[in-house]
Amino acid sequence: MPQNPIRPFIPNKTAFRYTAASPGEYRCQRHANSGAEEIGQADIAPGPTYPIPKNGFCETLSGWDLGMEPPRKKRPAVLHPGKEKCPVCARSITDRQWRLLKTCDHWNCRVQYRRQQRSRQKARDARRRRQQAEFEQRISVVRSQAGKLEKIDEPERYLPGIVPASERLATRLPQARRTAFVNHLKKVIDTARSHLDKSLADNDGNPSAPAASPAEADPLPVIKAACGTCRGKCCVAGREHAFLDVETISTFIQRHPEMDNRQVGWVYVFHIEDKTMAGSCIYHGVNGCGLPREMRAAICNEYECHALKQILKWISESESHDRFMCAINKNIVVRYAFLHV
Repeated sequence: MPQNPIRPFIPNKTAFRYTAASPGEYRCQRHANSGAEEIGQADIAPGPTYPIPKNGFCETLSGWDLGMEPPRKKRPAVLHPGKEKCPVCARSITDRQWRLLKTCDHWNCRVQYRRQQRSRQKARDARRRRQQAEFEQRISVVRSQAGKLEKIDEPERYLPGIVPASERLATRLPQARRTAFVNHLKKVIDTARSHLDKSLADNDGNPSAPAASPAEADPLPVIKAACGTCRGKCCVAGREHAFLDVETISTFIQRHPEMDNRQVGWVYVFHIEDKTMAGSCIYHGVNGCGLPREMRAAICNEYECHALKQILKWISESESHDRFMCAINKNIVVRYAFLHV
């Protein structure tokens, strides 16, 4: 068997053969030797061609060379688009350097860059504290002025409660939105009715009325004041479905077994107001949600935004429950309400 004069041939190993393909190029062929004495042409897989390096890759282009992979062309480092300069020394940096270090490999650049980052973070923290102080001062001024208008004694004892502000305008409900909601409601009612009929057959015709959920009870005064001041910032997600699902409709049907599908749909459509908030839930009217709490989806009764959670937490931790509710939009007080508990 022809062998490479540089390295001896060892059986049961993967070997590579390099043959001349064209002037200035060679072909690498792979063969997994199984200990046979001879290697036929049928056992040799065709391989790609490579240019012959100027410094000489091997002394011969014939024979078998054990475990010797052809040289791979090193991929050049890609510069990060738009961020190819070190922010300290302005040298060109690679994409890897930008991802890992944000600077070049020099230690001085790394130290200087970290110092710059720390100083910028301190400046951001100081600016944030200054803005927070200015915001609190603005809230205090608004509270004092509102206390004079509302004839509130000692308005300073009302601690501020910040909630988002919905500034959507009331418009006449488009017919396209009403039609989309009715189509969604029909599908949900049919599905809920089929599920109830199946469960009724499984229970030998003994229906079970669902118990009232605690979320359907009258909410706390602080929740009323917070949501009333906000006026439904979270209701935008309701759109043309109002979160009405099979579980909600099934619960309503179980509480009113005398109603058929048409009557159930009519009851839900009846509570849609002529004027609703533009782009919000189809039940979001001028005075809040048009659906009674026992007809709403569970998420509508149980959801608490981050601002409401913070207010409830502060009330539980403080002795005074009196609050000055402020609806804020872009650091501007849009609405306010005094809550005396």
